[in-house]
Amino acid sequence: SSGGTPAETCSDGIQNQDETGIDTGGVCSGSPSDSTPPVITLTGDATINLVVGDTYTEQGATASDDTDGDITANIITTGTVDTATPGTYTIRYNVLDVAGNPAVEVMREVVVS
Repeated sequence: SSGGTPAETCSDGIQNQDETGIDTGGVCSGSPSDSTPPVITLTGDATINLVVGDTYTEQGATASDDTDGDITANIITTGTVDTATPGTYTIRYNVLDVAGNPAVEVMREVVVS
């Protein structure tokens, strides 16, 4: 590069240069940023029907990412089910990959009647 800011060094210790040796301005060549969100898949049915007094057993979900692989352990599950009170309850599943990309939220409805 001619003057300006010196090339930053990538985490692999190589300066940010393209294959011709030209400074790419801080972008690590060969390390594209991860912009693909992870995918959440429900385990079991999207709607569960229970009778008042039944026990609700959370079936969970799995999450995978094209860069990070299996990130199921990072899923955040919110919502509660009161099996003593009739109603429709929503359980929500969310996850982020290491790059901070959010998955499309997945929901399960639990109907207590």
